[in-house]
Amino acid sequence: MNIYRLHRYPSKLDHYKDRMQVPEIAWKASSAPGPNGKMKREALKMSFVKSPKYATMYAMRHGRFKEAEPVIMKDPYYATLYVEFILKQRWPEAEKYIMKNPQQAFDYARKIIKGRWPEAEQYIMKDSTWASSYAYSVMKSRWPEAEQYIKQDKNDWDSYAFDWNIK
Repeated sequence: MNIYRLHRYPSKLDHYKDRMQVPEIAWKASSAPGPNGKMKREALKMSFVKSPKYATMYAMRHGRFKEAEPVIMKDPYYATLYVEFILKQRWPEAEKYIMKNPQQAFDYARKIIKGRWPEAEQYIMKDSTWASSYAYSVMKSRWPEAEQYIKQDKNDWDSYAFDWNIK
């Protein structure tokens, strides 16, 4: 919540001068019409550098944001978005973080690599939903090594078995 917007005299509140260091407040100010919406881009960038969410959103508006990449790469969700919409190619430095999240590893393999990602399969196979989806959408075949994990969820197994005509 932005208490500065709610207060009659926000400039009298503590930390008023530092409010743009809070990414949520800076983002809203950068999107607002009027004088706050015209803040200098460089000043805004510094408040977004520490937040993978707002750094990625900033990059989607303004292009590659190299200063924030060390923070973005450590969040599998935002790293995958950043790769998909900004870099549009593999990002080897972020892969060690992305591969440990089965959903993001699946998305990265399907949308970025456009094929199997052997280094991430050990993580993907342990999540029944994403293992089943990976087999169907990426491998386009059965995945015997992952079947023991897929069987742990009845719905995922039923879908997987139906896709591959397993009795």
